[in-house]
Amino acid sequence: MRTCFKHFVLISCLTADGQGKAQNLVPNWSFEQISLCPHDEDQLEYAYGWGDYFVTPDLYNSCDGADTAGVPANWAGYQVPGNGVGYAGLIAYGAGGNGHEVIGAQFTSPLQVGVAYELSVRFSWTTGAVGTLTSIKYSSNNLGLMLRTQPLMDLEWLPWPNYAHVSSPDVISDSVEWTTVQGVIVADSAYQFVLVGNFFDDASTTVELTNPGGQFGFSYYYVDDVCVVPLGGECGLAANVHTTASSSSFVVHPVPFDEEIVIDGPLQGDISIQVLGALGAEVYRSEITGHQGPGVLHLPELASGPYILRVTDPQRELLRQLIVRR
Repeated sequence: MRTCFKHFVLISCLTADGQGKAQNLVPNWSFEQISLCPHDEDQLEYAYGWGDYFVTPDLYNSCDGADTAGVPANWAGYQVPGNGVGYAGLIAYGAGGNGHEVIGAQFTSPLQVGVAYELSVRFSWTTGAVGTLTSIKYSSNNLGLMLRTQPLMDLEWLPWPNYAHVSSPDVISDSVEWTTVQGVIVADSAYQFVLVGNFFDDASTTVELTNPGGQFGFSYYYVDDVCVVPLGGECGLAANVHTTASSSSFVVHPVPFDEEIVIDGPLQGDISIQVLGALGAEVYRSEITGHQGPGVLHLPELASGPYILRVTDPQRELLRQLIVRR
């Protein structure tokens, strides 16, 4: 069963050093580098740089063919990687009550306090092997990323903090496309670790019975393309992952801007325009009815710094782009 969700890709227009884009701080961000070929469940440690921080998450790679830990077919279902030939997998709800699985990696260098970073990760829900004892009942929300200066291990997570730096408020139940969860933060600590999972307890997690014929009372997700990068940097995202916006359809100028910004592109009909601050809070909104032609935004009240410009119509997201006020 497939539910359509928006897949957000930030189109950056700044460089980290004025010449080249900063690189992803997450090592082995697409789970391609492995020490051994996974052949069973609970073998995430075969992915260089990654560890299991709660319960028994999994690793999948095409080297195992179509077997237990293979790609694209494996014990948990079927999915083509967002990048390369591998991905991870974890339980996000259920498994004995609050038994969410967590994976994590240490950054190649700590985050710098006061610097803005883009965080993103891709998830794909799976039904499991339909019609067998591994079929899965539920899909859920709250999947995302948490940053820490030191990781928590095993039962230290309990009770769950009910907080994440980036998470999806929507239930992710798309088993065909990869759903990207992302956001922008300003680092308030010199974070050294990125952790992936659902960091909210079961009572705070929204659950849907997506596969009524399923045997297992939990939700399970594939994970790929984990990225933490200075705002305007390069995540290395695959070109074949579906997005709702095309960067070639719009031109936003000037960047940086003083008080006014122009959106040139196919803006027609009822349009919603938002400007989001570095922490994701909405700082400007405009609703336009029957619009045609370029959009001009007057933003004299915004403080200097980076923002996210988001344009939607009633059916889809048209544009998400970084803008910077001088």
